[in-house]
Formats: sequence, C-alpha cells, structure tokens
Amino acid sequence: VPVMYATHPMIQDGEITGAVTSFVDVSVQRAAAQAREVALAAAENLARVRREFLANMSHEIRTPLNGVLGFADIGARHYQNSERALDAFTKIQTSGQRLLGVINDVLDFSKLDAGKLDIERTEVALEMVVDNTLELGRDRAAAKGLALQVELAPDLPRVCISDPLRMGQVLLNVLSNAVKFTEAGSVTLSLFRRDGMLVFRVVDTGIGMDAAQLQLLFNPFQQADASATRKFGGSGLGLAISKRILELMGGDIRIDSQPSVGTRVEFCLPCVTAQPAPSAAVAVEESIAPGSKPLAGLSILAVDDESINRLILEEMLTDCGARVVMVDSGRAAVDRVAGDGPGTYDVVLMDIQMPEMDGYEAARRILERAPQLPVIAQTAHAFREELARCLAVGMVGHVTKPVDAETLVRAIRAHLSGVVRERTG
Repeated sequence: VPVMYATHPMIQDGEITGAVTSFVDVSVQRAAAQAREVALAAAENLARVRREFLANMSHEIRTPLNGVLGFADIGARHYQNSERALDAFTKIQTSGQRLLGVINDVLDFSKLDAGKLDIERTEVALEMVVDNTLELGRDRAAAKGLALQVELAPDLPRVCISDPLRMGQVLLNVLSNAVKFTEAGSVTLSLFRRDGMLVFRVVDTGIGMDAAQLQLLFNPFQQADASATRKFGGSGLGLAISKRILELMGGDIRIDSQPSVGTRVEFCLPCVTAQPAPSAAVAVEESIAPGSKPLAGLSILAVDDESINRLILEEMLTDCGARVVMVDSGRAAVDRVAGDGPGTYDVVLMDIQMPEMDGYEAARRILERAPQLPVIAQTAHAFREELARCLAVGMVGHVTKPVDAETLVRAIRAHLSGVVRERTG
C-alpha cells in the first residue's frame, strides 16, 4: 500500500525513549498521479503522431499537386510539340489520380470515424473484382519488372453477396502495398474458400517488416516508416481503413512479415453465395468506345458557378456528341428552362453548392415546371447523405467531382436509355 508517513520522537527526561510514526494511505493520490503521467504520455504521443501525419499528408498532397501544376506548365510551353504535350498530359492524369486517392482516404476515414460508412449487400462477380483490381496494378508491377500472379481456387462461387466497391477497395489497397514495397521478384494473389469464408491472400517478395513495425500497421495516421526520409509514399490510412471496412463486413485481416524476405497478407469475408440470374450473373457496365459519340443528338443544360468547371464539362459533353447550354447559377438554370420550354432539354446537370440559389432549390423549381425532365447532380460533396438529399428533391442521380467522362456518360444514358436509342439508332 503506498503511504505517506511522519515520525515524531518520544522524549522523556531529555532523552528519546521511542517514536510515534503515523501512516496515511495515498493509494488514490498515487493512482491519480500515475493516470496523469499516462495521460500526459498519451497526449504527447498523439501530438507527435499528428505532427507526423500532417507532415506526411502535406507531402502526399503537395507531391502530386506539384506534378499536376509542373506538367501543366510544361504542356503549356511545349503545346506545339505533340509528343511532349502528350507526355505532360499523361503525367498530369497520373498525378491527379494519386491526389484523388489521398483525398478519398481522408474522406473514408472521416466516414468511418463518424460511423457513417454504409456497407451494401448486392451480387458480386468475384472474377470481375479480381480482374479490375489487377488491371489497376498491372502497369506499376510491369514498370518494376515484377511478376504479378493470380491463383483462383476451382470451387469459388461465380457470384456472392457482398459490397463490390468495398471488397475491391480493400483488395486494391493490399495489392498496391505489395507492389509498392517490392523491388524485385513477384506478387501473388490467391483467392480460395476456408471455413465458410472467402480468403484473399497476397504474398510478395518485398522489403518485409519487423515485429515493431507490424504493431503500428493498423494505427490510423501512422506508418511503419513515418520519417521525413522515408522512401515510399502513402497517407498512412489505407490499412486502418481496410481493417475497419472488413470488420463492418464481418471479416478480418492478418499480416505476417519478415525483413528482407517478404510479406503475406490475408483478409477474409463471409462467403454468402447467390444464384446467378439466367441471363447474366451481374450487370456489366456499358463500355464506351474511344472516339464514339454516345450522347449524339442530346440537348443538355449544364449548371456550374465555376468557370473552369464549365469549360471542362462543356468539353466532355461536346466531345461525346451532345449539344450543350452552359449557365453559371441556379437562378439562370431556372430562367433558361422557363424561357426555352421544358421540352428543349433532355437532361439537366446541376451543381449543388452555388451562391444565391443552390442546386437543391434550382432543381425543385425546374421540376415544378418540367416534372419529367431528369436532373442529375454533379457535386464535390461525396457523402451518401448528399445523394439522399438530391433524391429527396427529385433529382435522379448524383455524380461526384472530379467528374470522370465515362461515369458521367453512363449516368446520363442510364436515365435516358429510350431517348439515346431513338436518337443514335
């Protein structure tokens, strides 16, 4: 028992004949002091982790942004040299996708932290998920001379019930890490069933990790190497996000690794089989052929208050064959529909966050005049509640910025399939 004590001499006839010692139990005070020390250490560690995270995030955002701005400048200066201009544009796309990946990681983590990441339960074609993921990682593996191998068990179900987006997200994160941290050798993806679970196993011959590094892998905002001189990039959120997604889906993840030998990652998900429909197991997205005019004959009213966004949107849509009318505000869109007539346009692409009249109000007013006119939101807000709010005011779809041309075309065609067939057939 921790105590404080005090000793007082007993004096008789000028001599010390004994002593009185009193003890006070200070267990509560000692526990409070220890708790303060633990809390202080935790706060100091959190502050350090946050400093490292902010430094790394600054690096991860500024590096691809430097690529976007730098190669845009190169392209502008060498626009007459088609080869150099094409190379600059290709690198701008690569840098932009990397920047978008960092932003998506932060958004996903914030959704998980707020308990607002929804998991879908729908039919998933396993081979399609694997093929799509490999397609995204194949070029990087080839550039490093790595052998990217796939082993699919013969008893795998063709279709299962899960969330294809989140399944692919976790698989891409694990596979991308394997390619990133492997300088020579191979990366092997295996998919099989075990004890009622789908098991995804990714084995690489990369740099590996020691026990101390393994303990940090699933901590958000931390990386095995968070120093300023680290060789490999990344937000430090990928595996933390993957683990929490898997837990929400009823799965788990484990990692074994040895320095200079390699790493083996296994994650599993419940294997809930589904019977494929007679016509097709899973609906396959319509492919858009390069150089085609999938929106030929359509008249589109596009709304955005940012001039650069209007230029990009107009270029995308006209390249796909559409006739486009651009306006810069929600009020202008309402006035245009009122002035030109509800039958003038086949679809409205509506920005959401705008001054004076936002996209919700503009869509509501347009649909009062033309209830059959499809309105599709195109917005920088990527949360599910944003989609729900768009649908609540009568919009039929939702496309997030930065807008991908094929995604936009598919969204338009999905709500205008009859009109598209009539005007392009």
